Amino acid sequence: MNKVYAKKYKKTQSKNLTIKLSIIIAIVFFALFALLISPLFQIRQIDIVGNDIISEADVLSSAGLSLGINIFSVSPNSIAHNISSMVYIRNANVVRHFPGLLTISLEERIPIAALRLNNLSTYIIIDDLGMVLSSSTALPYSLPVVTGIELTGFAVGNYLEIENNAVFGSIVFLSRILRRHDVPSLFIDFSDIQDIVIHTENLEVFFGNTNNADRRAQQLAAIIEQIPRYGRGFIHIRDTDISPRFVPLR
Repeated sequence: MNKVYAKKYKKTQSKNLTIKLSIIIAIVFFALFALLISPLFQIRQIDIVGNDIISEADVLSSAGLSLGINIFSVSPNSIAHNISSMVYIRNANVVRHFPGLLTISLEERIPIAALRLNNLSTYIIIDDLGMVLSSSTALPYSLPVVTGIELTGFAVGNYLEIENNAVFGSIVFLSRILRRHDVPSLFIDFSDIQDIVIHTENLEVFFGNTNNADRRAQQLAAIIEQIPRYGRGFIHIRDTDISPRFVPLR
């Protein structure tokens, strides 16, 4: 009898435990369901910071977000992954602030130069790491246009395929320096990496190579400031041993 009783008792305990677990699971399920349908946790505000190039509408479209959806129904990691798939976005971070706020912080890829392919009216916009951001027959930004380079291939969203990596390094390096010193470059000819030529609106600058480029760019900016607004001519600044000089066009 004791063995029979013990067996029945064990079976009853097991059944009670199953019932308790079922009740707990049901409570948790209904609690989660209540959170998902509760208007208290609807997204009422989405703050986007760091987007100087990409529009908020494009960010929200890529993220698949809109106001009114439940904050528990979205995954910050998934949203950040979707946004980071945009070509112009380098990094994205998404944070939920309960009950109804999402913050999206972005780090954009900054266009640094436009490469113009030989014999083609196509501009390839690149960032400082060589990522191709876009290609267009019209120049979408006020960027220095780089000519005289040979590409083995390119695709938007991928890194440049360039025959000479040293040329690309010089392009990025010089573009940064010219921007730092506010040199108004319109075209930069890299046909000869040892004899780079910079074209402004009225001037043709024989810059040479990128050795001591920062100092020479600073000198160049000072010279340009002293030239009359509509002054046309040439600036020779390639030789670091000779003072830069402006030769007016007669």
